[in-house]
Amino acid sequence: MRAVCVWVPAFAIWCAVAGQAQDNPAAAGYILKCAGQWTASLNGQDRPLQAGVAVKPGEQLHSNPPNALLGLVLYDGTYLKCPNSDKCKQPIRIPPREQAQSAISAFLDQLENKHLPPVAFVTSRAAASGPPPVELRDAVVPSGAARLDLSSVLSAAPPVELHLYMEPLDAPAGCGATLFKLPAQERSVEAGDFQPKCNGLYQLSGTGDSMEGAYPATVLIVAPADQARAAHRLAQALELTAKWQSAGEDERRTFLRLTLGAIQQSLKSSR
Repeated sequence: MRAVCVWVPAFAIWCAVAGQAQDNPAAAGYILKCAGQWTASLNGQDRPLQAGVAVKPGEQLHSNPPNALLGLVLYDGTYLKCPNSDKCKQPIRIPPREQAQSAISAFLDQLENKHLPPVAFVTSRAAASGPPPVELRDAVVPSGAARLDLSSVLSAAPPVELHLYMEPLDAPAGCGATLFKLPAQERSVEAGDFQPKCNGLYQLSGTGDSMEGAYPATVLIVAPADQARAAHRLAQALELTAKWQSAGEDERRTFLRLTLGAIQQSLKSSR
C-alpha cells in the first residue's frame, strides 16, 4: 500500500532521516521534499517514500501522478528537482555510490539526529509581510565568551531592536529555549544561559512583527577550538546548495540543517 508523500508536522519527530547511514550503509541520497505518492522499487519489492527518507543504489522511483514534486540530493551533491528536470523520466534510477567519498557524503554518513524537525513549515514567509530588517543565516557560533557573537547569523547589524527566540534542536538536557532582545546596531548578546555546557544545535527565529518575513536559522554552538573546522564544513555545504538553481529555500535550509547536525555528530565522534 502506497503512502502519500508529504512533510510531517513541524513539531513531530523526523524519524526517517536520522540514522539512515548507520542502519543502511548503502544509502545513495536523501529526499528533501516531495508531494503525491512516491514509491521506490528494487528486486520486486516496493516501499513508500516521504521527505527525509534515504534512497538506495539501484532503486527505481515512480510517482502518482507522474508529474508529482520531488526534491532529491544524491551523495555526490547532485540535486534533482522533478518534474522540472529532463532527468525525471520515470522510473528514476538511483545510481550507485562512488567509492571515493566527497566531503558532503562524509557528512551525510554521520547523520544520527533522530529528532530534527523538517524546516518546510517554518520557512514560509508571511504573505503580507514586508522585507525583514535583517536575514537570519544558518551558522556556526562559538561559545565561552561573555557575549554570544551572532555576526555570522545576521546578514547585517539590525537597524532596530530585534526580539529573537532560540530553541534547542539537539542540545544537552537542561538547556532550554530562550527569548532575548538584540539592541539596534548590535551583533552580540550577553551569553547568559549559552555557556559551553549548552553547546549544541538550535533554531533561531524572530518573534516581532518586523521579522515575520525572515526565515529561521539553524545555529550550531561549538567550542572555540571547533569553530574553524565546523564553519569550513558548513561553507562547503553552502557552496554546494548555491548551485541548486531549482531548489526552494526550504530544501536548501533543510539540507543545511542536516549538514549542521552531521557536523555536530562528527565533532562528538572525533573527541
